[in-house]
Amino acid sequence: MDTIQIFVDGTFSSGKTAFIRALSEIDSVYTELAIPEDEDTLACDFGRVTIDTDAVLYLFGAPASRRLDVTQSCFDNLLGVIFVVDSPRVYSLPEARAKLKQWLFTRDLPIVVIANKQDKPNAWHPDDLRIILRIPEDIPVLPCVASTGEGVAEAMIMLCEQYLRTLDA
Repeated sequence: MDTIQIFVDGTFSSGKTAFIRALSEIDSVYTELAIPEDEDTLACDFGRVTIDTDAVLYLFGAPASRRLDVTQSCFDNLLGVIFVVDSPRVYSLPEARAKLKQWLFTRDLPIVVIANKQDKPNAWHPDDLRIILRIPEDIPVLPCVASTGEGVAEAMIMLCEQYLRTLDA
């Protein structure tokens, strides 16, 4: 059986866990620790999607805790990266830019950026986030509301399309 691995990264409370839960066919382990302001993932989230009898997709979510830095070198067989941006949380954008820059300049992988929490009134539009985060034009930036599943499947399809383009090159 072929296994396909996708890494879901982003800043603290951006919606990585919600993204994985929206796609996964198995119940994910609850990896959150209640802290005064929000919740913090203290372990790697994990999800699974069976594509067919010969292929399974595994989703790995990065811990948001700075105490548990999971670097890109931990995963050698990645199909690509879904990078989750907390679009209404302006103060998280500098950290998002720094984390995204690591992926852009240290790995040759397909990346799709999702502008999460688009249901919030102060959410930045994906086109504005592209400019603010200086995301290259060849990297898709898609709207998403991971908590409801809106835009999640589209992001995965786009990532797979990005990957297939790398095979043709």
